[in-house]
Amino acid sequence: MYCDTCGVCLQACNEFTSHVVNLLREQSRTRPIAPKEIDRMVSIIRRKFTAIELQLKQSTCEAVMILRSRFLDARSVTSPAGLSGMWFGRGKFIDVFTQ
Repeated sequence: MYCDTCGVCLQACNEFTSHVVNLLREQSRTRPIAPKEIDRMVSIIRRKFTAIELQLKQSTCEAVMILRSRFLDARSVTSPAGLSGMWFGRGKFIDVFTQ
């Protein structure tokens, strides 16, 4: 889902940038617009979309960490000896005796 959203964001950035460049070229018929000014606008647009992509990465990472935390908190297993226990970290099993 993240890759799809990044693809959509990149496509939107390219379409919007192309649209702005076309508008600036049309305006250059009315008033002089230097290529440097067009490049500056394109860089501003790309920076804005990069900031959006960064926010998307951060929110995706936060969501994954929350899900991971919930999964690890809820994961309770039974040991082969019939004792209740819980897995912690990387393969560390702690027995919890229930009576």
